[in-house]
Amino acid sequence: MIKAKEASAITKEVQKKAEAERFAKYNKFLDEVCEPAIKEAANNGRYEVFVEIPVGLHDDAAALTGMIFCEGYASQLRHGSKPSILIRWDNVK
Repeated sequence: MIKAKEASAITKEVQKKAEAERFAKYNKFLDEVCEPAIKEAANNGRYEVFVEIPVGLHDDAAALTGMIFCEGYASQLRHGSKPSILIRWDNVK
């Protein structure tokens, strides 16, 4: 029979892999969707932009909003016909 320590090690490895995959999805969204939208808005003289959250990331919206906040932006999750994130940088210190 498998020992408890072995089962625990397997579980931890599976969880670590799942977390790495999840963060890879988050970073892809931030790099490929949010960053270009922010740059476009800034280049057009705006201090905010709405970014639609893809269907596959709806359950992760709070985490994405938090990651954006950690980069120095004000971020708010908006619910409507399509969930989106309002990203603002008008009060940067």
